Amino acid sequence: MSPEQSRGDVAHIDERSDIFSLGALLQIPVCVSRNASQSERDMAADKALEAISAKATETDPGKRYADVTELSADVSRYLDGLPVSARKETIFDKAAASTAATPSPSC
Repeated sequence: MSPEQSRGDVAHIDERSDIFSLGALLQIPVCVSRNASQSERDMAADKALEAISAKATETDPGKRYADVTELSADVSRYLDGLPVSARKETIFDKAAASTAATPSPSC
């Protein structure tokens, strides 16, 4: 339940309240993956999913995704292994992605 719903602030309940609930559901795989051993690449992917969930569950509705289409686009980018709008890639993330995408020479 979004903060505005729990306060009973009916005037501010809109699609972003549903986005909050979807973001809360995305926290389930984030929490499960924290308990599993992972490669660095998987951990970077989890940071992206965690960022999507965090943006969707912002306390301030104005900081959440504006609509489900925007949230869906970020989830699609995450599933395709692309950068998500909710998380700015660092130079280290870009380097790790470049290294992972470069095949090692065969002997």
